[in-house]
Amino acid sequence: LYRIAVSASAVCEPTLNSTLLVAANLLPAVADVDLGSNQGPQFQQAGGKLVVPVFGNSADGQLVNYQVEVFFDDSIFLARECTPGVVDGFSCTINDPLDRVKLIASSLASTAEGALLPLGSFTLQIKASNVTLISGQIREFVRITADGEQRSPTQPLVAGFGFADVTLGTRRARLSSVSETL
Repeated sequence: LYRIAVSASAVCEPTLNSTLLVAANLLPAVADVDLGSNQGPQFQQAGGKLVVPVFGNSADGQLVNYQVEVFFDDSIFLARECTPGVVDGFSCTINDPLDRVKLIASSLASTAEGALLPLGSFTLQIKASNVTLISGQIREFVRITADGEQRSPTQPLVAGFGFADVTLGTRRARLSSVSETL
């Protein structure tokens, strides 16, 4: 996992210093999608599973349609279930193919607007221990703004791209003290 060391020391007392390791956790730009927790490490294991929340940034208008594909290593994870977000017309495809989850929603009546909209979540069962990439792409992200319909082209996730450190089994010391969001 990538960590950033933040160090501070007092100018008047150089022996007074401290260092804190933090995990960078990006917020999505407009029309980008974020995966994982917004506080602390991006991906947080709970027992033998990883629940991955999915957020989108539609701060410039109402989100009426999205299609997001999330990719993972199917030798490490098995997708188990999805839950809907704030846009009606939600559907989710898991294990077709085995290495991805596809979240889709469409509602012309949607009033969902904001910088961190819950698009849904999905649960991955852990099959093996590893540090592994979770990434994806935005196939569709349509907002209604003051300038009319804004349709984003297919693009990779930026804020959502990240690595999950998972362990098969339930015995594991977890880092839980990092609560800063960068």
